[in-house]
This record gives sequence, structure tokens and C-alpha cells, in this order.
Amino acid sequence: MPRHAGRTLLAALAAASSVVLAANTALATGTTTLRTAAAGVTLSVQSMAAAQDSVVTGWTEYLPSGEATFVRTTLDEGATWGPKMRLDPRPQRNLQLDVCDGWWWGASELHLSTDDPDLYSIYFQGHSLTDSTYSDGPILAEAGASDYLQTPDVACVGNRRTIVAWLEKDGSAPSHAKAEIDPLASRFPGPAVDYAVDLGPARLDGGITVAGSNTMAYAGWFKGDHFRFKRFSVGSGPHYAVTPHPTVTLFDATAAWQPVLAANGSTVVLAYTENQDLWVRISTNTGASFGPAHRLINLSSSDPNVAYARSVDVIGPVVMVEATEFFGLGGGDSHEYDFSSGDTGGSWDGGVIADHGERVGALAVVGDLTVTCEAWDQSHSSVTHQHLRASCP
Repeated sequence: MPRHAGRTLLAALAAASSVVLAANTALATGTTTLRTAAAGVTLSVQSMAAAQDSVVTGWTEYLPSGEATFVRTTLDEGATWGPKMRLDPRPQRNLQLDVCDGWWWGASELHLSTDDPDLYSIYFQGHSLTDSTYSDGPILAEAGASDYLQTPDVACVGNRRTIVAWLEKDGSAPSHAKAEIDPLASRFPGPAVDYAVDLGPARLDGGITVAGSNTMAYAGWFKGDHFRFKRFSVGSGPHYAVTPHPTVTLFDATAAWQPVLAANGSTVVLAYTENQDLWVRISTNTGASFGPAHRLINLSSSDPNVAYARSVDVIGPVVMVEATEFFGLGGGDSHEYDFSSGDTGGSWDGGVIADHGERVGALAVVGDLTVTCEAWDQSHSSVTHQHLRASCP
């Protein structure tokens, strides 16, 4: 399932990728304007997820009253898109999405009336792709007056469960990584057995990421200079029992952060930033071991810019990575990158595809074809009315 960086980044008005992923892969061609923001409002694309030919895109608009977060969905590979839907009237940001069992699922930061002005709680919600059925909540962690909660991520574990993880700091206590692996509300509308776990100490500025395949869930985060990786097996129904595997350190790296995981079948893909550069590592045995690190973006050590992965996805041998290079360590302008591999990371194509913004993507399946879907905005441009656009066959 596709995974995305849990951070609000940049934007751009750009064309679809021109990189051929594999002989059996089609390219996204049509472009749709999903949203035109009011004058002077910054619009930031947050996440995109797909399952078969259904795709959901989420974004945040920074209004004077606070952050407003929306989604739009398509059930026909982007030929038509449903109306925009605001997810909550309260300030909401950092939305991450996944799609399974005919629903989209979202984890985000939501500001409650009981939260201090600068604090946000962790919120989880779901909505049917085909009707008005929805699961409103729950609040997985409430900030209140002291808990600092951030960068939630969500992934489907087949059609069995979802995994949501976030970073948490309670007052003066050390920060920790937390996760819940819950049964799908679409299958269990009543009380169900949840699985909650404290993953252990975590660096609050390092980020956290999750991914899932049919029977496995994964979580990754930084503890100091150590990248920590946790696997969970999820059994079959009716209870979908969760079995944790030992937590391991995949690698040590100074100045590393912003990990993004994706998984499909036995393949697990990890992208992350080390110093200024973007790296990727791939496992083909459900995360039991990973191959060597491959550098996708190599920036000069004297260059103040830094590169982050914005989204990663994998289906079969096809891997896609969307990334952004920020000028001056996150200020000013940006480059957008699109990378793809048709042989599970054996070789890569891609590079700079656009400027001035931020882009996310997901892989969809149409018949026997794997197709690229992308969404991009104009959040680092000077236009008066910023647009969110998407391209998906």
C-alpha cells in the first residue's frame, strides 16, 4: 500500500510522469483540477492512496480560521472525481490515507477544544467509497494541555486490520512511538479487539511510518541515530490476531529522518533522508532483511538544500517514489522528483519533473496494467489562486 511522508511540504503545477515503469505498465495521461483555493489561501497536498481502480486524494487549506482538510475520490482511475468533502469542521492537518475493503481510511492531527492552542490530537476515521457510510473517530491520543502528538501514519493490512502510528511526548517525559492495529470498522461495526503498543523511545523530529501487506504490518522510526523497525503478523478471521516480531535496528545514521515505508506481498520498500540526500532500501522477504542502500538524490554537501520522500508505493516489481528537494533546508522554492523501478529496485529511472511545489502518488491496477496516479499543488508559487491537480488514467 502507498505510504506518504507525514509532514506538510511543498507544491507545483506540473505534467504527469513521463517515465515508463515496466513493459506491462501504463502512464497517467489526463489531468484534472481537483480544487482551486480562495485568493491568498495556501493549499498543500497531503496524501494519495489507491486500491485497484479506486483512488483517494487528500489536501489541507490554511484558512484564517485554521487548517481545513478535504478529500476527493475516483472509482474509475481518475476519469471522474466525486465532490470534495471536508473531514471535520475543526482545525485538521497532516492527513495520511490508505484504501481497502471498499473504504478509505485516514489518520490526521485534529485540534480539539480541550487541546492547548498549539497542540493537536491524533484522529482516525474512515468512509465508504460507494455510499455515505462512515466511521467517525476515534481519537487515538488526546493532546490536552501537555501531550505533544504528531506525524500520524496509517496503512491497511489486507482487508483485516489497519495500523496507525504516531509520535508522542507527554510533558517532560521522553518521546515515544505509539501504534494501534485495529479491526476494520467496515467489518466490525461494533466493539472489537484492538491491539495497542508502545513501540519504545523515538526521536520526535525523526518521523514515523507504517505499511501493510495482506498478512503483515510494519512500523519504522528513529531512536537517536538508530532506525528501528517492527514487524507484526496478522492472522486470519474471525479475530485477526496480531503477533509481534522482535524490534530490530536496521541501520545507524547521523542526521537521518523522514522515513517512508510501502509494502506489497513479500516486498517492503523504505525511503529516508540521510544528511541532505534521499536513500531507498528494499526487502523481498517481508522485512526479515533488507538490501543495500541506494541513493536516489545526491546533493552537494555544501548545498543548503535537502531532499525528502513524499510518497512511496509498490505493486509487484513496480516501485515509485515521489520526492521534493527544498531550497535552503525547507525555505523558499523546490524541485519535485519522480523515480520509478520496474524490477524491484534493481534499476531506477527518473529525476526532476517540476518546480515550485509538492507531489504525491500511488499505483493503481486497471486490468493487468499497473498505472501511476499523481497529485500536485502550487503551494510554493506566487499565483493568487493555488490549484490542486491530479493525473490518473
